[in-house]
Amino acid sequence: MYVDQPGEYDENNMRRTDRVSRWGPASQALLDHPNALPYTVELLGPKVRFDHDYCIFMQKGGKAGRLHGGQTMQGGVPGDHWYKYHDGMIRNGLTVFTYCLTHADSGDGGFGCIPGSHNSNFTVDIPAEVRCHERSAHYVCQVAVKAGDLIIVTEALVHGTMEWTAAIQVQSGALVAGKHLLRRGRLPRRYRETKAHVGVAVGG
Repeated sequence: MYVDQPGEYDENNMRRTDRVSRWGPASQALLDHPNALPYTVELLGPKVRFDHDYCIFMQKGGKAGRLHGGQTMQGGVPGDHWYKYHDGMIRNGLTVFTYCLTHADSGDGGFGCIPGSHNSNFTVDIPAEVRCHERSAHYVCQVAVKAGDLIIVTEALVHGTMEWTAAIQVQSGALVAGKHLLRRGRLPRRYRETKAHVGVAVGG
C-alpha cells in the first residue's frame, strides 16, 4: 500500500505528511470510530464528506504555527469556516478531528486556540503579533491532552500550533470533515469508493 512519508524534520523542527488514511485499516477505522461518529453527525449532519487528512510531527523546539481560522477565511473572504446554531441545531463548515498520539501536558505546547472565538464577529481584530505568537495573550490557551484523546474543532474557531517544549516527539493525526457539498481536498478515490458507512455519506 502506498504511504506518504513525512520526510526529515525541517528548520522549524516539524515534519508533516498527508493522506494518513492510506496507512491501512487501523487509520481508516478512525473515520467512523464509534466514539467519534455521534459527534460527527451531531455537528455536521447525517451527510458528511471527509475532505482531507494529514499527520504532524514535532520535536523539542518545534516552532509555533500561526493562529488561523475564524468565521471568515484568512484574508476576510467568506468561505467554509463557519459555525451556526438555530432552534437547537448546531451546524459547522469544515471541522477537524485531531487524534492525539502523544501526551501534551500544560506548557508542553501543541494544539492551541482562542476559546469561544467561533462565536465572535471580531476575529479580524486579533493583533497580528498574537496570531504569530510574537506576544503572549491570556486568551490564547494550549489544550492539555493524553495520548488517545480526540480534539474536535470547527475551523470557525481561531486555532493553531504552539511551540513544542517537551523532550518527547509529539504526533497527531487530523481528519478534516465538512458538509457533503463542501470540498477543499480529496481523499484517495480508491478508498472513497470501497469504504461503506451506515448513515454517513463519505466521498464527493
